[in-house]
Amino acid sequence: MTNLSLHADAKLSVAGRTIQPSPKDTRAASKLLDELRALNEACASTANKHERAIFLIRACIEHGIVKENQIIGTVANVGFKHGHVASVLKAETGINSENGWWRREPDGTYSNLVPLDHLTT
Repeated sequence: MTNLSLHADAKLSVAGRTIQPSPKDTRAASKLLDELRALNEACASTANKHERAIFLIRACIEHGIVKENQIIGTVANVGFKHGHVASVLKAETGINSENGWWRREPDGTYSNLVPLDHLTT
């Protein structure tokens, strides 16, 4: 899945255009949105909303949702306010893992500074 933004009505945005996906794409998008909701719920008792937004943004990037509007829209569909996601995305952008969780590439996409799988092994 690359460059997708998930919508609650199972539509996808690709490169800024909303499309009606095939049933296979809809299942994949729905599954990822369910996984993000489960991650948010699992962290709710131990992490504050800012920390959970960081986790969700990092998960989006790891799953190929790498453009600003797509990240914001996807995390908003999990239950966060657009403005909050946008401010976390901006505040936690850095050039190395000592000053941020992700970086913004010259083409405007985001990449995690430390891959998620590196943190869990």
